[in-house]
Amino acid sequence: MLSLVGAVADEAGNLSKPMALHSLWPRAGEISLMAPALLRDDRVMVNLKQGGGADRGLRGNPAIALFAAPEDLFIFALEPFEGATACEVLFGRAECRLEGNNYTLFSENPILGEDHQSKVWVLHVNKYIPSRVEKSWQDGQSWMRPGELSDLLSELKVGGSVPHH
Repeated sequence: MLSLVGAVADEAGNLSKPMALHSLWPRAGEISLMAPALLRDDRVMVNLKQGGGADRGLRGNPAIALFAAPEDLFIFALEPFEGATACEVLFGRAECRLEGNNYTLFSENPILGEDHQSKVWVLHVNKYIPSRVEKSWQDGQSWMRPGELSDLLSELKVGGSVPHH
């Protein structure tokens, strides 16, 4: 593990302005993906330039839905939930085996806060077709959406709703 210490300056070299107020690490109880890429075996399924995170806030299980166009939906969550499989996490990489395939999720920043265990939980929804009514994304494009697990499952109309904790 490499630890660097330094300061961030603006274009003029001024060190007095706080340029990086937030840690690169997710906060305690947070799941985060920055520019995620998802591989099935050696094939890239998703490669996004966006990022997002979800934290415990007041309740529930922080999660991130990742849609791999045209029809694979993955929901990654901080805590175990019905139907989900454990993924081993090391910094910005999570690995698991689903339906006989190896999946690797990459993130430019660590996926979990330093306080958390080394696992996230994933549910793979095969043959998922986003609802035209609810979607705010373009046809045929991959996307991600962070939120609380039961809210995401309900919003995306995936299986039965998971009860709030």
